[in-house]
Amino acid sequence: MLDLEALTEKIHEGAPLPENIIVLDQTNQLRAMTTMIRDQECDREDFVFYLERTSRLVFERYFVSRCN
Repeated sequence: MLDLEALTEKIHEGAPLPENIIVLDQTNQLRAMTTMIRDQECDREDFVFYLERTSRLVFERYFVSRCN
């Protein structure tokens, strides 16, 4: 599994992430959706559904972060 914290530290050497980067909580739902998106055998309908759902989560997280 991808360790985002370790990857972030390696890339940014301990510096904070830029404001334009949104890191979503790695929930089981998000893991499942990104797995489906990367699956080369996923049919078009499912691909579009999971990609749109993931995009909504990104936008939702962005707007929540901007309101705080």
